[in-house]
Parts: sequence; C-alpha cells; structure tokens
Amino acid sequence: MSVVGSIQAEPSSDEEYETYYQRMLVEGQQYQDFVAHELYERGLPLVMFQTKKYQYLYGENRAGFEIKFDRQMKRNCYIEIAERAGLSRPAYTKSGIYRDDNTWIYASGNYERLFLFPRNWLVRVHKSRKCRAVTNKYDTSKGFLLPVSLAEIHAALVVAFKGDSMNRPKEDTE
Repeated sequence: MSVVGSIQAEPSSDEEYETYYQRMLVEGQQYQDFVAHELYERGLPLVMFQTKKYQYLYGENRAGFEIKFDRQMKRNCYIEIAERAGLSRPAYTKSGIYRDDNTWIYASGNYERLFLFPRNWLVRVHKSRKCRAVTNKYDTSKGFLLPVSLAEIHAALVVAFKGDSMNRPKEDTE
C-alpha cells in the first residue's frame, strides 16, 4: 500500500522520511480498509494481509489486487513502477505494476472513485511510453501519469463512492 502525494514539507533525512513514511502508511492502510469494505458491499470480498511476511509471500491479498491511494488524483492517475526504501538508498526496486507477486488487478483511486485495471494492460501502456514518466517529489517512487479520461475508458471497472461523509473514515479513529 502506498499513498501518492502530500502537502507536508519534504523530508530531508532518512529519519524524517521514516516518520513521513509511517504517517503515509497508516493513511494508505485506512484507504485499503475503506476499499475492502466498499468492494465487499458490492459483492467482492478481499482478505487483506497486514504482515510483511504474508505480503511478500502472497501479495497484499489472495485475490491479487494491489490497492493504491492516490490523494492527488484529479486529471491523472499515478501508476507506480519502482520505489526505494529511503532517501539514502540509491537503488530502486520493482513495485506497483512491476512488483513480483500475485497482482493481476491494480486499483488506484481516492475517496471519490476507484479505477481497477488489469496489470498487464498498465504494463503495456508503460512500455508504449505514451504517458508521462514522473518521480515523486521525495524521489522515492517512480511511475507514470495516466490521464483520468483514459482511465475512465480503459479501466476494467470504475467504482464511484457515495459523496456523503459517512463513507470516508474519520480522522485517526484508533
């Protein structure tokens, strides 16, 4: 799970980045729970794995869905292809659509809507180089921007969430 975009100040050290990462991880996990609940309500139950051990062995869930919270999604969906674990680590590893796991559906969205894409279609889009390649402002994630207008046409499924505030989780309910 990852979160795209932030309005916080850019971290300048691995320690600051770890604090930022943990905050975004919690936000991403809350979104993942939200999506799992919403998909369950629509007849698609997902069993999510929370431990790193099971995520590395089986992926985020047995169904093969990778769920990404794209908080800045307006005109574009951010599709991740690589990440690195910290500011001082130069090597990127495959992630997102290139992560070596059971993912066959890549789900990207926010609290208004969710796009579900076949992973192999996104790989073909990336290899075509027709979408703009980007690196996040923290230089820890690489990906490309898929215009929402194309996402609406090519997604296997678009889930529109209700506009009321009842669906969105409250701030820090722990």
